[in-house]
Amino acid sequence: MPRKKKNATDDSGTEAPRRPQRWRTAAAVSLSLAMIITGAAFAPAASAVSALGPGVRGTHGHIGATIEPGVGNVYCIDSSLDISFGRGIQSDTIVSSLAARPGVVNAIDADEDAVRGMNFIASTWGGTGDDVTAAAVEIAITAFVKAGGFATAASYASRSDVIEQARRMYDQAQSVIAAAIDEAAHGEVALTIDSSDEYRGSLSVNATVPATGTLALTNGIFVDSGTDTLSDVRTGVDYAIEGVPPTADGAPYRVSAMSIGGFSAGSTWPGRIRALDYGSGFQRVITGIGPVAVEFPVRGEDARDRSTVFRPALTSLTAPISPDGELSDTLTFTTAPGGDGVNNAWPRHEGGGYRPVSFTVTAYAAGASAPTESPDIPADAEAVGTVAVLAMGPGTSQTVAIPGTHPQGRYTFVAAYDEAGTPPPTRSWLPPGYSWSHAYGMATETTAVPMRFTLSSRILADAIGPGGRGDDAVTVQTDGPWLNDASGRPIEVVAIGSYVHLPAGTTEPSDELPAGAEVRGTVKAVFTTAGTQDTTSLEVLSGEISAPEVAEGAMSWQWSIPLAAQTSPELVIPSNEKFGLPEQTQRIQLPTVTTVAQTDLPWGGSATDTAHVAGPLPGTGAITVRWEAFRGPEGPADLSTVCTAENQLPLDAHR
Repeated sequence: MPRKKKNATDDSGTEAPRRPQRWRTAAAVSLSLAMIITGAAFAPAASAVSALGPGVRGTHGHIGATIEPGVGNVYCIDSSLDISFGRGIQSDTIVSSLAARPGVVNAIDADEDAVRGMNFIASTWGGTGDDVTAAAVEIAITAFVKAGGFATAASYASRSDVIEQARRMYDQAQSVIAAAIDEAAHGEVALTIDSSDEYRGSLSVNATVPATGTLALTNGIFVDSGTDTLSDVRTGVDYAIEGVPPTADGAPYRVSAMSIGGFSAGSTWPGRIRALDYGSGFQRVITGIGPVAVEFPVRGEDARDRSTVFRPALTSLTAPISPDGELSDTLTFTTAPGGDGVNNAWPRHEGGGYRPVSFTVTAYAAGASAPTESPDIPADAEAVGTVAVLAMGPGTSQTVAIPGTHPQGRYTFVAAYDEAGTPPPTRSWLPPGYSWSHAYGMATETTAVPMRFTLSSRILADAIGPGGRGDDAVTVQTDGPWLNDASGRPIEVVAIGSYVHLPAGTTEPSDELPAGAEVRGTVKAVFTTAGTQDTTSLEVLSGEISAPEVAEGAMSWQWSIPLAAQTSPELVIPSNEKFGLPEQTQRIQLPTVTTVAQTDLPWGGSATDTAHVAGPLPGTGAITVRWEAFRGPEGPADLSTVCTAENQLPLDAHR
């Protein structure tokens, strides 16, 4: 700035130009500062300002930098005072404010924000060797220490290019001031514990400014990385974590987090500059100290202990009954919440696998009806077998079988935690006195060994005439109780009877309908208990229960209990008789006809013949007999030559 003798003014009260003066010997005075950064003071230099730096001629003299040996370009801030050539530095400090020096026209105090703007300008452009740029730096800096701001500072310049560039610098400095980051920024890590699983939770870094950094966990891992560290952690963002107990005994623990190398909020222009003071009667000069990185440590810990207690459980579903009646149950292992709603994960052992837990599965015979669900096992429940299974973690499944063959009936399974079979190292992770079982009689845990039937039948007559009806009696028997449906009523078991015509020559029973055989009709018998029914009163499903009108061979009944006809097929084992069983077969017996003719006939008289019918009649109860008469030869003759059309005689009647 203009090099002036202290308090020199012209008649208008403005600063008058003076030639550069040598520094006068004077005692150093203390500089009033709002803040001096501890440890930032520099040892007073033995040298002094040696020369003018880059700049231009202003309204009151040189505007721009002066050069301080060992420092470089420096800029005056006390425009009404003399600048020292050859006078030693009295103090060299980093300051965060500058008090107005007495005797400086229009001087005002510079607070921390003003000093921040001065630091930005001096650091960004102050080291220039360009005259216009250096002059603009001086004007822009002066705007922060003069009443009237930039307008007052601009009055010292006579060149528009200097003022325009200084204006841009000053405006940018205002933006820097507005965007400044608090160098005293700080933060902490806040950890939360999941209310339903205390292994799980989250953390976030809360800070006074946005920042990014790396965190390391103790007794935990980040879900995103699967490790105990995570980089690029941002403030105000939740990150999922999972606790890792530090000991193998299931003791409570806490998760803590700490930054590695601090959290960075980026760089900011600090509200500090380097100020060189040559004594109270002389101009002070400043230079920038540049931007600084804003970085701070963060840490945090769970507010309370995390529980490791877990409650092993399972879900189950009865598996299909094997053909030989073996009972089996499919188990899927999981965990259950406690009364507080906490459902901690299944813990792992040091090798990485899940800790084993033992369960027992017991099958109970429930009789003919499905049992009623109950939290307790009835006192009279009949256990038919128990097996133990070792669960190796959640989400895994095992199918267990109750050894032995079991008779028909309803069965239900009950699974329970088995303390005795659970390894002691696992028990320390369970609640004291832990017990668990599911209810007795659950629908998903109840099954049935289906009913197996024995079919027997006997035809009611050994022979039948053509077109006749042959009836049968069928007996259904079963081993064990007759099963009931969901309402407690005996299930309906449907037997289908087929009335079959067997062609002549069929001799052996067979599982399939013999070649040439024909099912003449079918009937349905419905049983709700073991017993016998005959076909005389049964519903006819198809066809007719009758033999062919004209046929040879035999008629036979064949009975079956097919699944497709049952209302409860899951409770029935299908059964079939063979076709053509002897006790089920009756022969078709045709009637026989014999005739007696009149032996003597008078000339011109009528001849008569009599038919005799023996054996079973057709279903209509009658047969038709037809006669033909032929003229016979005189004496014995071959009848094949007699029964011809030429010898046929007319008849009076046919019966």
